[in-house]
Amino acid sequence: MEKVKQALLKSTNYIDVLVLVAMLALSLWAWPQIAADARVPIHWGISGQVDGWADKSIALFVLPGITLFVDFVCRIALSTIDDAKGENKSKGLAMACIGGTMIFLGAVHALIVFTGLGHALPVAQLISGGIGILFLFLGTFMAMGKSERNPYFGVRTPWSMQSDEVWNKTNRWSGFMMMGMGVALLLSAALNNMILMAGTVLAGTAILVFGSYFYSYKARKEELARSSK
Repeated sequence: MEKVKQALLKSTNYIDVLVLVAMLALSLWAWPQIAADARVPIHWGISGQVDGWADKSIALFVLPGITLFVDFVCRIALSTIDDAKGENKSKGLAMACIGGTMIFLGAVHALIVFTGLGHALPVAQLISGGIGILFLFLGTFMAMGKSERNPYFGVRTPWSMQSDEVWNKTNRWSGFMMMGMGVALLLSAALNNMILMAGTVLAGTAILVFGSYFYSYKARKEELARSSK
């Protein structure tokens, strides 16, 4: 079982590479099938209707380029965590963030490509569901306490960075909040309600940001009060 666990962990190191290769392969495959003067949908508004178009070169290759840049930045951050104290837990959260984000970006790219090929897809609905799944995945990972203090991945507040106890409490609380947002986003996708989706993202983000600051401040204050007795 331990060997299987290690093999699965090692395989996550290549998820980003596989996603990038798949994105480029999909773009190259679609290139000759889209007319040179075609305008490809690349953005959908809250109504679920297309409100942005681009030339096929932009539609097919800009998102893979952005994904490559995001992966490069994440890999730099990851290289500093490898030598940090408690690297196993921190690296696990980092790989979850990187892998989940890469898969989501790859899925969005696939939706853009197939829409450009003329397929009628409920893109806004599928993206809402995809974000919900991503939030559920990362939130569950955080709620299980699968990280240790590090400067790049996780909920970093002035107080969570001062204490392992506060870090764990803050990240677990934020993980549960993200799971709630994920469920709400999946519900909005199932109902095809983009207003609910936008409200969930805006309200949920505000609660997550301000709530995590207040929660970590309160947790740190309580910790210091206990230690002073």
